Formats: sequence, C-alpha cells, structure tokens
Amino acid sequence: MSAPVLVLMPDAEARVDLARPVLGTTPAVRLAEAARRAGFAEVLLAPGTCSIVHGARVVSSGEPIAAPALLVFESAVIAEPLLRALVEQPLAADEGYSLGDGLGRPSAWCTGHLACVPAELPIAEELPWPADRGPADLARYVYGEDRARLEAVIWSDRGDAVEGAASASGWLRAIVNRLADGGRPLGQIELAATVTAVLAGPAALLGGRLGIVLGAALLCIGVQLAAVVPALARLVRGRGARPTCSGSRPRCDRSGTRPTSPR
Repeated sequence: MSAPVLVLMPDAEARVDLARPVLGTTPAVRLAEAARRAGFAEVLLAPGTCSIVHGARVVSSGEPIAAPALLVFESAVIAEPLLRALVEQPLAADEGYSLGDGLGRPSAWCTGHLACVPAELPIAEELPWPADRGPADLARYVYGEDRARLEAVIWSDRGDAVEGAASASGWLRAIVNRLADGGRPLGQIELAATVTAVLAGPAALLGGRLGIVLGAALLCIGVQLAAVVPALARLVRGRGARPTCSGSRPRCDRSGTRPTSPR
C-alpha cells in the first residue's frame, strides 16, 4: 500500500492569527514537517488555506488523489508518534475515521482511500486510537486559550524536544517558549549562553559573598541556556515566511476570544 498524503484544510472557525508562530513556527508548517518525517508521501494545500508550506502542492476541490490520506485543519498540531502510527497502521480502503482534540472538536479525518479533495473536512466515527495514543496527541488552535493545549502537544512530542528541556521547570520552559517566539537567530542565543558562562569567572573573582553568588548565578544561567539550545533548535525547525491567504475564505474575527451574541 502506498504512503498516505497529508491534506491541510482551511479552518473557518479559527479566531486566531494562523500566521503567528507558536513556539517558533506556524501550526501548519510544524504539522507538515512532522508528517514528512513520519513517512507521509506528500503535503497538499486545499483551497482556502492561509498557510505557506514549502514543498506543499496546492490542489483544488474535486481534484483526484486516489491514495490513503489524512485531512487536517491547518490550525491543528499532531504529535509525530501519532502520525507515524497512522502510517504504520493503514486503514482499509473503505474506512474513514475522525480525530478529535481534547475538547472533542473534530480536527482531522483519515481514510484508507481518498478519491478526490473534498470541499470541507468530512466528519465520521471517532478513530479507534492506536496503543498509547489519544486526543492528547492532537490540539486545534481555534481560540486564544487553545494555545496552552497546542504548546502541551509540542512539548510532549519527543521529536520536538530533547529530554532535558521537556522535563524542565516551568520558568525555564517559559524562557524557551519566549525565545522560540522571539525570532532571534540561534547563533545569538548560543553566544549569549557562552558569554554569560564566561562572565561567571570574573564575577567570582570579585570576592566576598556577593561575588560568589553572582558568579554561581551567571554560570547557572549560561549552562541552562546552553542546555536548551538543542530543544530550541527543534522547536523552531521549519521557521519560514509568514502566511498569506491563498484562497477566498471569508475573513473571520482574529481577536482570539470567543464570539459573543449581540445584545
């Protein structure tokens, strides 16, 4: 059986700016890169998607595919182990299942045979999850409060975080998150870590309790920064240009809050 294709679908319910990076890159780019590493044959962009994914092919509704496929909202992120499980455990040609996030919202649909590109994401019975996999491996970025769930999926994915950073304390992880979204080159961060650690020596030579404490603090900060650089490099993998809308999808409120009924 041939390898599946990933089809990114527009998410008309999204109320966030999908062009804004989450931990260094956009959800669509992160998902596409993870799918390629997991063994997906190709990444396709359905009409109305607003993401730029290098190497992806733009398709139109009704275009023949004739291959196993995973259709996912471009606002979603799926852990690489789950993507790999979908490749290694293909569905029969007549099977099709939905994948929901932790809140039960339909986020993806997989099938053993996709005849052509649908106009919208199909909805079906929930997928019988592979062993050790479940809704926690998927997050959909619809509202601003969904970002925490998105970050949790990214950090839990061992393909996107080295062991030391994945188990880091909350404040250290917050620093990595800020650095990932800051857009600074990794070289600058590595240089800052080196300089900070080197300054620990002169600080300790100042003598007294203050010098020792300052030197120890600088050394600790430098070592911690250096330790998270590999994880940071993986988080920002695939960072590229900001997306621009590629279709005629109606504009939606990007305020990041749930819509309220007019009074």
